[in-house]
Amino acid sequence: MSIVARIKEKCNQQGYTIASLERTTQIANGTISKWDDNRFSAEYLFRIATTLNTSMDYLFSGSEKQKDISVSPDMQEWIHLYKKLASCSPEVRNKCIGYIEGCIDGYYLDK
Repeated sequence: MSIVARIKEKCNQQGYTIASLERTTQIANGTISKWDDNRFSAEYLFRIATTLNTSMDYLFSGSEKQKDISVSPDMQEWIHLYKKLASCSPEVRNKCIGYIEGCIDGYYLDK
């Protein structure tokens, strides 16, 4: 099975279409369907794997590697927020990122 076929399979399982996945992950329309014949970006593949709750290993090979990594509750919360942010419009996403960066830099702490 090809990478594109595995992506389609995961999309079907989670209620995405290829077009909606491309929008959610900010990948140009029609890009994924060309990946069987062309190169693709590791960054795009990472975004897709994250959005579809799978691994890049699965998308490449069709099998999940066992991971001994446990994710803390704090990290799970950040992952959940990232997934929600990934589905927002670029304008909303940029505002949120700006706000978070401002909080980290102390900008909003005094206001």
